[in-house]
Amino acid sequence: TADCSLHYGRPENPGVPREQWLGSIRLLQGQYRIDENRITGLDAESLSSTAATVELGCLTTVSIAGFPTPSSWWMRVEKQADDSWRITRIAALQIGRETPSPGTF
Repeated sequence: TADCSLHYGRPENPGVPREQWLGSIRLLQGQYRIDENRITGLDAESLSSTAATVELGCLTTVSIAGFPTPSSWWMRVEKQADDSWRITRIAALQIGRETPSPGTF
């Protein structure tokens, strides 16, 4: 959604507004082009009839590195007024062996 926030390390940590983190990702797109991305884990939990959380594991190869890097993510999805489901919060839990922090991207 337009107000989707990005949280570093844990979902409970303070979030960064969508426009701020999306701008950072746009700057990185040219340098860190994704060559391959595989889902290595997927777990979902229903919180209510209008909300759920998803934990996602990925193995991503970017052109500048040439080797796969594992990452793990948490997302909250919510049902919208038009009955679509949208991501409202994202948490970058781990990238490689690092816990992401503001400024990672």
